[in-house]
Amino acid sequence: MWWLFMFDGERLAEFRRDKHMSQEQFVKAINISVAALSKYERGINVPSSNVLGDIACFFKISADYFLGLTDELLSFDKSLFIALPKDSPPELRNDLLKHMELLKKEYQL
Repeated sequence: MWWLFMFDGERLAEFRRDKHMSQEQFVKAINISVAALSKYERGINVPSSNVLGDIACFFKISADYFLGLTDELLSFDKSLFIALPKDSPPELRNDLLKHMELLKKEYQL
């Protein structure tokens, strides 16, 4: 079975702008060229898996978000994100938040 995922360059551009970063600042942070970033953001090229990983790590966001596999990210601290599938029921998010709070209390986090 083959899966085809499309990189969403608009989401990348949006996150970069939300961080108030120019293309030049961002490319220095992840070590790619401005031309490459511009092509990713405009949907002309797709980043390699290594570059996609660097982008996701920089923003601390699941690569799934940039691939359009999820629309929602839950942050519980600065190092952990949970990506929910697009078609997840709203109750799942609420249940996860409740369980995370219980775990934080149990493990005194």
